[in-house]
Parts: sequence; C-alpha cells; structure tokens
Amino acid sequence: MAFTGTALLTRLRVMKVKLESSKGSYATADQAGHVFDLKCETTAEYISRVGTGQYRGPQFQGKIGEKTGRCSFKAELKGNAAHGMDPFAAILLQACGFKKTTESYSVHSGHADDSTLSIAVWENGKKKMLSGCSGKIKITGSHG
Repeated sequence: MAFTGTALLTRLRVMKVKLESSKGSYATADQAGHVFDLKCETTAEYISRVGTGQYRGPQFQGKIGEKTGRCSFKAELKGNAAHGMDPFAAILLQACGFKKTTESYSVHSGHADDSTLSIAVWENGKKKMLSGCSGKIKITGSHG
C-alpha cells in the first residue's frame, strides 16, 4: 500500500460547515476546515419504554427525546492570503454573533442579523449532522 502523504489519524475526523439561508433548516455543509479536539455528541436523553409487565424487561424499543446536540472544537483564525478571513473561520465567526461587512467583523445585538449554521461531522465513518447552530467563541493566543 502506497503512502499518500496524509496521516491516517487526520482522516478519521472531518468537519464541514455552511451558513443557513433559513434559520434552523439544514443546508448541505460544504466548507471544510481544520479543527482540533473535536467532540460532537447528542445532548438528548434516552427514554426507555417499559412494557405492560407481562414479560420481563422492556418489550418496546426506547427512543431519544428532543433532538439536540453539541459540538465543541478548537480552530485557528487565519487569513486567506488576499486581505480576508479564511472562509471556514468566517462562517464560524458569523455563527458566534459577529456581523460580516466587507471582511470586517463586528459584534451586533440585533436578532435579525444573527446567523445559524449547519455542521456535518464524520467520525470513523459515521456522519453526525446538526442544524440551527450558533455558538460562543473564546479567542486565546500564545507566542512562539
């Protein structure tokens, strides 16, 4: 088997995002980015359906309650080499409460300007999707 130049571990997790034109409706995520410490999980509770007592144990399949989830990760804020923000980072900033105006990002307080995004994450071949996502951002820096 030939070495392709990409380590296998970097291909086990892939994340793509896209801004939604209509808030809460899933848009096919197409903008990939490099993220670290990716965790995408459901936050919905599992509801077991106990039977009538005629048989031992639950006789009906359980179900998941509200379909909610959480995705957390670390990403680099970087430019696109043309006096602008990398498209992946720009989408993330807009979903975290920043308004984009010609490559300038400012915090806003109007809900009409809020943007939501759709997220698609592949972990070990399993696809997980979230829609209507907005978030919070923490910017840290280090020297060197």
